[in-house]
Amino acid sequence: MKIASFSVKNSSFTIIIFMMVLALGLNSLVNMPRGEDPPFNAPIYVITGIYPGTSPADMEELVADPIEEVIYELDDIKKITTQCDDGLMFMQVEFVYEVDPVAKNNDVIREVNKLRPQLPDGLIALDVIRAASSDVVIMQIALHSELADLQTVRDHAEKLEKEIEKLRDIKAVKVQAVPEREIAIQLDLDQLARRRLGVNQVLGAIQANNVNIPGGSLDVGTRRFNIKTNSEFTSLADIRSTVVMASASGGLTRLEDIAEVRYAEEEESYLARYNGERCLWVNVTMKDKKNIVQVRKQLAPVLESFEAGLPPSVHMDLAFDQAESVDRRLSGLGKDFLIAIALVLLTLLPLGMRAASVVMISIPLSLAIGLALLNLMGYTLNQLSIVGMVVALGLLVDDSIVVVENIERFLRMGHSRKEAAVLATKQIGIAVVGCTITLLLAFLPLAFLPEGSGDFIRSLPMAVMLTVIASLFVAITIIPFLASKVLKEHERPEGNRFLQLFMKYLN
Repeated sequence: MKIASFSVKNSSFTIIIFMMVLALGLNSLVNMPRGEDPPFNAPIYVITGIYPGTSPADMEELVADPIEEVIYELDDIKKITTQCDDGLMFMQVEFVYEVDPVAKNNDVIREVNKLRPQLPDGLIALDVIRAASSDVVIMQIALHSELADLQTVRDHAEKLEKEIEKLRDIKAVKVQAVPEREIAIQLDLDQLARRRLGVNQVLGAIQANNVNIPGGSLDVGTRRFNIKTNSEFTSLADIRSTVVMASASGGLTRLEDIAEVRYAEEEESYLARYNGERCLWVNVTMKDKKNIVQVRKQLAPVLESFEAGLPPSVHMDLAFDQAESVDRRLSGLGKDFLIAIALVLLTLLPLGMRAASVVMISIPLSLAIGLALLNLMGYTLNQLSIVGMVVALGLLVDDSIVVVENIERFLRMGHSRKEAAVLATKQIGIAVVGCTITLLLAFLPLAFLPEGSGDFIRSLPMAVMLTVIASLFVAITIIPFLASKVLKEHERPEGNRFLQLFMKYLN
């Protein structure tokens, strides 16, 4: 093979390529996006509607059917699944996988918003949710206290939320398990009857006094002033002093005269516990194709600073950190890497320590090239691509072993190191390429799986195939070059002691 002859005869160029490959591999290992799972954006959308007090049949007739009609008018619809319950509608809209998920998301939102004025006024919520892998929580922080009230803990949680949202790689931060604060107005029916007031009259007075309307502008000479009519409630005192009725004698009936006004909390739909203690969750999600380890490093000083500023009565604990599982999988890859090198050293002892060392170099080189190619093609380092690397560890030394063994054979025949490296590689080059192609054909069906399943698992076969292709490149370029520099000039025809003992055992 000419490429083998070129690499052996142009040692300086080969060394530069060798160093560049290692640098690219290390750069990809450190900086390429990594996470628990590969990014996955399927054109699947969930439409939820809440209409309290409505039966499933009415929910279907009044809400689900009109939405289905407008959604079915969109192109590339694959399937719509709708489930109606008491006061609740759950609709899943799935498009064919080849469409643009962002464009279809805009189409669905546009059609739902266009239909919204025609739906019943009692529909209190109608949301469109897009399925995305970036919605998976990468970190869950628990804020809990035995002494402080829930509102105090919530204030600290919202402060932490604002601090984390400043990081550029963070997609969203949500505080969960905290009921919203509400204003409760409990009317005194006896006072209403005595003053001859109706409930609708009270509601109208409250609504009329809680408005914020722009009032235009006023020109004074060469200056213009904006006018704003502001009558929003800012405190409980403002609400209590709302005038409900004015009598002819000049007397005023205020809301506090006929009702009790106080702060309250909305009905709790679920409870959160951390080690048996009531808590609030601060959930953090990361943008697609970001390095979770680097994001964790960005979060660390924010969390440390926030925890140092907490009062003694409020505690913070890290309940879940996805970066730890990613690090654990990468450390597992490192252990498998060391095991593979040890096994190669053990199995190649009959060829000699120098030959075993040359073959072992193909392992980090092939992995480095494979990582660089994965990064270049837009894949991330996740649990599936790591599994692919582990599978490839058992395949990537095959080509190098065959090449080194044939070079050793030519050395025992009396050829010089450069001649042996070139002639041996040229003799079996076609066979090595054929074996590599056979391995690639075994993983091609996985790489071409259709739709969502194929998109999700594709990083595994691609990691195997790219690493095996890298091992072929290493076997016909770097390995002949190293063999021409490292192996002994004259090998004994009978081989070393390990080979002699092995051949004696076979005979």
